[in-house]
Formats: sequence, structure tokens, C-alpha cells
Amino acid sequence: MSGDVQEWTTDLWQQLHTTHDDAQFIEVWMHLLARQAGSVTQGVLVMGEANSGPFLPVAFWPPQKPCGAALAAACEQAMEMRLPLTRQSSAGGVLAVPIIQDMDLLGVVGLGFQQPAVPAQAKLWIQWGLGWLWSRGNHGAEAGSANSALNERLMRALNLMMSALEAEKAQDAYQITLTEAAVELGCDRVSLGFGKGGMVRFAALSHSADFSKKIDLVQDLEAAMNEAADQGLPVLYRREKPQQLEQDESTTVVREHRALAQQHGNRVLFSVPFFVSEEQYGVFLYEWSDDEVDATAQQLAMGLPPILGRVLLEKRESQRPLLQRVGKSIGHWLEKLLGAGYVGLKLWFIALLATGLFFTLATGMFRVAADAKLEGAVQRVVAAPFDGFVATASVRAGQYVQEGELLATLDDREIALELSRWENQQIQFLKQAQDAQAQHNSAQVRIALSQAKQAAAQRDLAQEKLRRAQLTAPFAGLVVRGDLSQRLGSAVQKGEMLFELAPLASYRVVLQVEEADIAQVESGQQGELILTALPNDRFPIKINLITPVAVADQGTNRFRVEAELLDGVALVRPGMEGVGKIEIEERRLLWIWTRRFVDWLRLKAWTWLGV
Repeated sequence: MSGDVQEWTTDLWQQLHTTHDDAQFIEVWMHLLARQAGSVTQGVLVMGEANSGPFLPVAFWPPQKPCGAALAAACEQAMEMRLPLTRQSSAGGVLAVPIIQDMDLLGVVGLGFQQPAVPAQAKLWIQWGLGWLWSRGNHGAEAGSANSALNERLMRALNLMMSALEAEKAQDAYQITLTEAAVELGCDRVSLGFGKGGMVRFAALSHSADFSKKIDLVQDLEAAMNEAADQGLPVLYRREKPQQLEQDESTTVVREHRALAQQHGNRVLFSVPFFVSEEQYGVFLYEWSDDEVDATAQQLAMGLPPILGRVLLEKRESQRPLLQRVGKSIGHWLEKLLGAGYVGLKLWFIALLATGLFFTLATGMFRVAADAKLEGAVQRVVAAPFDGFVATASVRAGQYVQEGELLATLDDREIALELSRWENQQIQFLKQAQDAQAQHNSAQVRIALSQAKQAAAQRDLAQEKLRRAQLTAPFAGLVVRGDLSQRLGSAVQKGEMLFELAPLASYRVVLQVEEADIAQVESGQQGELILTALPNDRFPIKINLITPVAVADQGTNRFRVEAELLDGVALVRPGMEGVGKIEIEERRLLWIWTRRFVDWLRLKAWTWLGV
């Protein structure tokens, strides 16, 4: 991730350097300014004709998002006063700097920040940004040689920053940058140190990748760097005349610089500290062997550290070990929480902490949810009593029937003929028995009576088949399945299901409980059922059967659990579907909401690590 950020930042610098499109230049310029100036939440660049205007916004941060009223008011006031303006508030600080060149007002740049105070480096980066705008040549071309000199310094600074950003490792970035800076400025030596534990520690030296054999030099360099960092201002020391830039000479402390010059022979030493935050700071130390230093080189040496130092600090931070970066980030947030200001962050943290404590300690009813379907407590099948053909169909699925009501009839013409045949045979056999009795032929009488009984039995069987050809409802209920109206005249086989009926007096609820939840379910537990057809009603249920066999459904294993519907029988019908929730017991809300994830972690830990 850090490598991607570095590559992305490098691309922005390259675009700033190479683009010829003014709109793209301003967009990249605003992007870099917002990124480098601190925790910028909003920004605006206003430009117009010198002094007369009209002055209009040409760039926003974030892009295409107008700035807030507070920042707009600060920009207007800064333009009226022609002076930089800062404002502090709990909603975030604002900084507005008018763009003035050769006494002409060209516009204003404004930034809004997350923290109440304006970061110290913001003004430095705005000065850098204004230099780029001037060097672009869109405004103030009459500046002539002064503008060319500024452009040259900015190009040198950009080349050094590009070298730092293109290096893969932080130490390589230090070495390359310092060596190139020494060449650009004509220095004999340039060294760099970063703040650590309240002290500046040596980090790199130009023209030398291995300084392990220069322990004395490193110690003297660190002493001089700390001397400049403690004073918080640049220190310029000449062997003939030590002085501190823009400060009274009587207040200058140059003892360590003098010792460094005497021990290691250089004539001019220039230490320039840079500060990003209380924990992120450092010092650039330039050394010349000549008695006089070119003014342009000195100005560039003065302007490089605030910009180049931040780039190198970001490079160093991006390549720290992950644990160090996490620890530092945690420390940064703790400092905000425990320090002054950041009221909104503190309130947010208190609310988050209270919410976390509530959900950790609060309890609620733990319920297991499962897809549910209603079935009749009894499912009665009306089957074909014999092979035959459908004659009539009186009802079909979805209709209510009363006990004994005709459902359908089978074709009984052949059965009626058979019944008539057996009746005639019975009469014939009885007549033969009478004739044999008149002839006193007892043997023939017994045979005829036996045949008459057989014919009577076949007649009774035909009568029963004729009765069973009338398919009637065994009880009052609902026809769940079966529609013979589309099969009139078609053949049916003995035992074939023709209708399925369910009584309306009692139901059972079939729940498909997921494998991960089945261990929580026990017989006797109660719950609630909501049906798709009746979403406003809740029906109480009670578990009475848990089947031990799982069925694969929708990519998961599910167990069939049967429950009894305790109330609301008159409102429901077989086949209705919905969702049932089985009440288990009171559990902590945090456990209820995270149990699936925790169980998944345990399973993966066992699978991958065996623990």
C-alpha cells in the first residue's frame, strides 16, 4: 500500500513538471498542496485580472466541491486586507493567503483543516505553491529575471524531490537526495538527521553510503544538528563570523557548529531545521569549504528542508515495519483523545465506547431463524380403488369439502354389467337348485346352491366396486392436491393417488434449520411463526420433533424440525410458507451478532492451523 502511495505521489510531481495544460496544472497543483499542507478538508484557489478582477474560483479541494462559508469569508477578507489570515475554531482552522506579485493582487488561496489550529507547515507549502504559480508564467511575466531565478530554484527543488520519490528504499532516497543537493549547491558535504526521542539522530551523509568508520564525524554532526533544532531556527556559521539568520547575534548558540568546523575543516556551516509535528522533525546541515557562499545557493539551501524534509519523512514512515506504523497511529489517536481540543473526536469516541459497552453487557433473546412451511397434521390420500377410467370430477385442489362429499367418479358401466351378470347367474343357479329338489336329486341341489353362493359373492363384490367408484371425502378438509377435471376419460391404475386432503382442525409447522444452528434446538422450545400471506400476524409454535437426517438445500445442510401450531388455526391453510424463529435463551447481544463469524474463525483455525 505504501509503495502505491509513493508511486501515485511521484506521478503527481511528474505531471506538475511536464504538463502544458493550464487546467491540469492547477488541478495537480491543488492536489499536491492539499496533500502536503496537513490534514486539509477543503481548499480553493481564486484567480482573476490583477487588482480589477473579477476573481473567480479556478480549483477546489476536493475537486468540484465548493468550499464552505467560513473559508470563503476568510478568503474575501484576506483579499481586502491583502494580508494572510488564519482563524481557529472547533470546526477546523482556516488559512487564506492573498496572491500578490509586484504589488498586484492576483487572487487568493484558502485551505480548511480538520484540527482547530492551522499546521505550521501549511504556510511553507503555500509559499512553495505560489512560487510554482508565478514560475508557470501565467501571471506576472513582467517579473523578468526575478521570475527566471525563482523558476530555476523551483526546478532544482523539484528535481531533488523527484529523486527522493523515485528511490525504492528510504536510505537510498536519503543518499541520492543529499548527494544531488551537495552537487547543486556546491557543498563539500550535506548531512541529514531526524528527530527521535527528543534528540536529532544522524540519518545520512552525502557522497558516502558507509559512515560506520566516521563515528567522530557522526557525533559532531549530531551535536550541531541538535544545537540548531533546540533553537528552532536556521544557524549559519562562518569560521570568521558566526551568526544566526535574522536573529540578534548575541542570542546565537554556535558552540557545536564551531567545534564541527574546527575538527573537520569546513569554512561555512548552515543548519536548517524543519518541523512537521512534535515527533516528526529533522535538520539539514550544509558544509562549504569556501569562505563565501553564493546567495542563490544559500536561498535554495534555506528553502529545501521544509519541503524536501517532509518528502523524506514520508518515505521513512512508509517503509517502517507494520507494527511500528500501527503503534504510531494508535499513539497519534490517543494523543488526540487525551490532549486538548478535538471535541468532536472525543464525543465520537465516547459514543462509540458507550455503544460497545452496551452491546457487550446488554442481553436479548437468542432466536434461531429457519424457513417454515405449513402442513396438515394428517395427510389423507384418496387413491384409485381399481383400474378404470375417470368419469366425472367434482372438485380440485384448493377447494373445501365436507365429509362424504363426492370428489369424482370412475366409469362404472362395465361393473354394472358385471353386477347384472352375476345377479342373473345367481337366479339361474337358485332355479337349478329348485328343479333338482323337485326331482329329489340331492347331489345336484348341493351343487346348484354352492354355485348360487359363489354368484352371490361375485355380485356383492361387484356391488362394492360399484360403490367405490364414487370417490368421497373421508373427512371435512381442504383438497391439497388433485385435479381430475383435466383427465376426464383417461385411464387410472389401482392405487394411483387421485386426491390428497388435509383437515383444517390441526397443523404442523415444518422448519428447515441450518446445520450451524441445529445444536441449539431442543424439543419443547417455543417460538413464533410469520407467514408470507399474513405478515402482520405472529403465530406461536412449539417444537415437538427433530429429525436426525440432514438434507442439502440452497448450498447448505438443513435439518427438518417439526413444530405444533398453538394458535391461529382458523387463519392459516396448508402449504403456506414463511419464517419461524425458535426462542433459545437470553444471551449477550454481542455474542448473538458475532457468533457466526466466531464459529467460522474457529473452523478455519482448526482447518489451517489445527488449533
